[in-house]
Amino acid sequence: MMHSLRARLWLSFALLVGGVLCIIAGGLVVYAARNPTPARLLTLRLDIYAIFLSQAERLPPAKNIDRLLAAAQRVDQALNVRLTVLSPDGNSIADTRPEQGSVPLPPAAYLSNPTRATLDYRDSSGKFWIYSARYLPDGNVLVVSSPRLRLTLAQFIQEEAFLAPLAQAGVFALIVALLLAIWLSGWITKPLRNLAASVRAMSNGKFSPLSIQGPSEVQEVSQAFNEMAQRVQASQQSQRDFIANVSHDLKTPLTSIQGFSQAILDGTASRPEDLQKAAQIIHSEAERMNRMVLDLLEIARLDAKIVEFERKPIDLAILVDQIAGQFTPQARQKDITMQTDLPMTAMVTGDRDRLAQVFSNLVDNALKYSPNGSAVRLNLLVKNNYVEVQVCDSGPGIPTDDLEKIFDRFYQVDKSRAVNTPQGNRRGVGLGLAIAREIVQAHGGVISVYNQTAPHGAGDSASQGSVFVVKLPVAPPAISMTGKIRK
Repeated sequence: MMHSLRARLWLSFALLVGGVLCIIAGGLVVYAARNPTPARLLTLRLDIYAIFLSQAERLPPAKNIDRLLAAAQRVDQALNVRLTVLSPDGNSIADTRPEQGSVPLPPAAYLSNPTRATLDYRDSSGKFWIYSARYLPDGNVLVVSSPRLRLTLAQFIQEEAFLAPLAQAGVFALIVALLLAIWLSGWITKPLRNLAASVRAMSNGKFSPLSIQGPSEVQEVSQAFNEMAQRVQASQQSQRDFIANVSHDLKTPLTSIQGFSQAILDGTASRPEDLQKAAQIIHSEAERMNRMVLDLLEIARLDAKIVEFERKPIDLAILVDQIAGQFTPQARQKDITMQTDLPMTAMVTGDRDRLAQVFSNLVDNALKYSPNGSAVRLNLLVKNNYVEVQVCDSGPGIPTDDLEKIFDRFYQVDKSRAVNTPQGNRRGVGLGLAIAREIVQAHGGVISVYNQTAPHGAGDSASQGSVFVVKLPVAPPAISMTGKIRK
């Protein structure tokens, strides 16, 4: 039972209330034991007697010792208190009970400012006396004292009336604490129970977002669970998309390879030109399958964080200019103009081959989706602490709903999975941009995309195009002791 949070809260509150009450009761008991009620009452009574007797003409002056002693003895017999008159230097002038030892002179501080504090002294036999003292009109000191009472435990409990109310208050406080613990435990444990139920439901393939409630710490847990569940759902959807994409992209080339190889085997493709065409198609489809497998292996290595990136100074302006030159022949086939706007130099730190892979992928996509006779622009801007590379195409742009998903793995804007090029249909599995994002993030950078606005007056048919932006820090990213960036 004590394993549950609710039971532990109940027990904690009960122990807290009990501990506080015990501390309070202990303090009261110690105080009452040192100053029991009879002693406090006796102190008050002695103080009243001392004030009354110290007033003018209540007692004869000390110059007539016999009259003073007789008057003091009459008071002693009537009130059952010991009266002692001391000179300012502490000598006894008159004492109604001299046989019970001497009486010390009270402190000067007390005599100059009498208080209700309980004062006592020990006589020659070891007995404690409680006293009150005042100055007499003639300058002597009157001490009114009485033996201090010794109470048994039963008498102490009977005399001190606070124990019963304290016990009642303790029971009431305990009940209130338990009710508060029940409410507080429900407030805390209810969202936790909902979280446990959602976890069990998610393990069965069902998920509904948790409502954010309870203490801030529990709200953070619920929020983290919702985010985790969304990522799990996205991952599951990504896996489903992967299976659908890979099965589709593998089925088509395998069918082509199987069909044309069968044509070669059964002699259907017997002419040299037919054999050449069949061999070319088989080779092309095999290359596409090889690229697909390589992309899958690359993304798996990035996920496993076993890819190492070189850390070397790179002039990004030179790298981007070289990428533009490499794609110039491909651009000429579609009569596309490669335009570059590059500064003299733009130094970053990273892996040259990996960054070249990123920009090659972006330029290749820009050429594929730009119409014949248009332009592809490569801009490079050096800002405060980063370098920004823009790859701008002249294509139809990316649908708004796809902008946030374009870098997801296996996601393809082109639902037909085909892009017509002079070399034929080129299809992929939607891993190129996902790999590019992983590489850029490993360099401490960010990659994003947006659609550019068509010029005013260009008409509805005017191509807008999209702009891919890669931002890389000028300062080198964190590196390992081997001088390599581990992703």
